[in-house]
Amino acid sequence: MKNMDKFWQGAELIFQKQLDNKKTVIGGYAISFICVAISILLVSIMLWRHEEFSLEAMEIPIASLVFGIIGFVFCFFRKTAPIRVKFYTACLTLSLFSAYVLIFHPEATDISHIPNSTVQ
Repeated sequence: MKNMDKFWQGAELIFQKQLDNKKTVIGGYAISFICVAISILLVSIMLWRHEEFSLEAMEIPIASLVFGIIGFVFCFFRKTAPIRVKFYTACLTLSLFSAYVLIFHPEATDISHIPNSTVQ
């Protein structure tokens, strides 16, 4: 366990040097704001067109909103939260996204429709 603590302390120092740049912080806030604005815009367009609010229709706005909120939280807590918490949160988010794709979009991961050139 001691070696992992040294690893995370070294990683913390490397990321602090990279992420304390003012341009990086402002860019992170801008990207998160744009993602939240895109999700609000997409929901308002759906309301304007009187479309149905189904799970399939709300996929992109929800994903954009989650990405924007996570980006904002990462930028806001960049000095107080340790790097391992940020890393584990990013891994959890990617795992949940992968599970979502596997569960709700099985056609995206189905390999039976890919033609095999060796089988005639």
